[in-house]
Formats: sequence, C-alpha cells, structure tokens
Amino acid sequence: MKAKFALALFLLNIGFAFSQDDEKIKRKFFPQFELAIPIIGNQYEPEDPNERKSFVAFNGISSRVGYGLHFTTWFSLSAHSGIEFKIREKLVAAPVYANFTINPVMRDESCINLQLGYGHSFALGRGNLSGIYKRANIGIENEGILIFLEISEHRLEFGEVNRISSFSIGIAYRNY
Repeated sequence: MKAKFALALFLLNIGFAFSQDDEKIKRKFFPQFELAIPIIGNQYEPEDPNERKSFVAFNGISSRVGYGLHFTTWFSLSAHSGIEFKIREKLVAAPVYANFTINPVMRDESCINLQLGYGHSFALGRGNLSGIYKRANIGIENEGILIFLEISEHRLEFGEVNRISSFSIGIAYRNY
C-alpha cells in the first residue's frame, strides 16, 4: 500500500514539474474541492400532531479535495481524499480514492458531469477499521461550478453493519 501511495505522489510530482514549462499542459491539471450533505428520509414523528415534519433530514457533512488530469475535454482522472461525517451511523471516515470523470459539453460552458470513484475508506476513532469506498455522482457543471447528486458506500464492518450507504447533494469547484 505504501508503494502505491509513493508511486501516486511521484506521478503527481512529475505533473507539477511539467505543468510549469508549458501553458498547454498546465491547463490540463486541475484541483477540485467538494462539499456535500447526506440526506435521509425523516423517520421521526413530531410530538404535536399539528406540527409539520420535514420529508428529509440531514445526516452529516462531507468535504473532499482532489487533484486531477484532463485527458480530453470529455475525460479526466483524479485522486481525492477528504473527511465524511455520518450522524445516524456515528461514523467519521476518511476516503482515499481515484475518480474517473466524463463531462460532455451540452452548450456554451455547461456540461453534464458523471463521476465514478473507487478506493479505500478509513474509519477514524475506531481502531484499525478500514474497507472499500465507492461513489458515483451526476451533476451539471458551468464555468467550474458543479452541482451534483451523489451515492456513496463505505464497506466498513462494525457491529451488525457491514456497509454504510448515503445519498447526498453537493457543490464542487473545479479550476481548469
């Protein structure tokens, strides 16, 4: 695992070195920042029967950052890490994953954005607990601002639970 991490850092370092020499190559590398809020169906009944209850409830917050490479205007590959907090599951996790993006241009500066991610998730504060992390999101991107819907899954086995899935809505910024 350490060798793979060292290799990934080495390749990113080579990208930084070449990106300073040529303006055309420099624009192919990009950072990405994401903020997402997991939502769940509200299962709690209000105490007062006249009180309205919300259909959905927030279940935490996720923040991730990544750095990637555009192969063409439609395809990119990036490495990401971050921190995710799930309230109902009482989980704080740090996913590290590779992200493949397809973003066909619709019109002008707008494009549809489909991202698929796969990697490893580390539960923080739960000893040596780790497992597989998967995510997929779809959204609309305009001038580097992306609004998306996301499905993610942590395969962490603690107690009777062996996977934690969530549906999130979020916003991301990609600087091309």
